[in-house]
Amino acid sequence: MKRFDGCKKGDEVHIELLFAQQWVSLMTFEETNAKGWSFIDEGKTLPWPLSNWKHHHRVDKISSTESEIVDDIHYECSPSWMAPVVLPILWSVFAIRPKRYKKFFKD
Repeated sequence: MKRFDGCKKGDEVHIELLFAQQWVSLMTFEETNAKGWSFIDEGKTLPWPLSNWKHHHRVDKISSTESEIVDDIHYECSPSWMAPVVLPILWSVFAIRPKRYKKFFKD
């Protein structure tokens, strides 16, 4: 990660991926309330073939000791036929997150 300002509105995240591709996301929304916490990042600079990216991160409060993490992702590719090709790659990146979260919060 090249830059991480945080998750508040106006913050940016800069990531360098394989083959020096850049990913820059801008936080466009952040809210904490009795139901949980959420924020939205939107892609400003995206790696090929992504042309549009909006990711709503939510941590929903289930009880005083339990939460559920929800990733609501909308993306587009150019060319558009790449979208189904990208889906399993994105799925694999997000599929490993619950295990990482459990380890992080357990330690």
